Amino acid sequence: MIDDKEIIVLTGKEAVGKSSLSDYLVEQGEHKILKMTTRAPHEGEVDGRDYKFVTLDEFIADPTMLVTSRIGYSLYGINQKALTEHKGRSFVTLDAEGILQLEQSVSPKNIRVMMIAAPSRVVIQRMIDRGENLDDIRAKRRLDEMMYGDNVLKKIKSPVFELDGSLDVPELAKQMNDVLRQYEASKINKMRMLKQGEYIY
Repeated sequence: MIDDKEIIVLTGKEAVGKSSLSDYLVEQGEHKILKMTTRAPHEGEVDGRDYKFVTLDEFIADPTMLVTSRIGYSLYGINQKALTEHKGRSFVTLDAEGILQLEQSVSPKNIRVMMIAAPSRVVIQRMIDRGENLDDIRAKRRLDEMMYGDNVLKKIKSPVFELDGSLDVPELAKQMNDVLRQYEASKINKMRMLKQGEYIY
């Protein structure tokens, strides 16, 4: 169990702003945990920056894979090296199932889950703007309802914080950092109270 690092997980349904926030955090110098994938690079993607692109045989042969998922015929994963190579705070984008897998290798007390949500009208408009047709939008939203259903979310042991995905990206990043600062401050206050004998129930 890895318990000596802080991991920020960006999660949420389709088109709530996870990728935009991820790109912005990298620009601001935050460390992104690099996923491996068996798919071919998309236009503009760089090996070692966006993903570590590997063959199917290389992916399957890695005995240190800790988190895995499949989209279509492509596999995605995080191995132990990617998770431990950076000693400071790191972030990664995962779905709900990925969070549950991560909690098998990282102590939940070291994970901070940022649950990004946005109004349906905002999400649907974003999906339309990027060229998706209505049938695909409906299918993805049905899948999201299953993936982020209460029966799945209640299994997450890590602290979960809600972020407003309708905000502009810099404001969304600010909201995330404000939430993290408030959470850390509350932990310090609780520890101080316990040391002073003021037990919390």
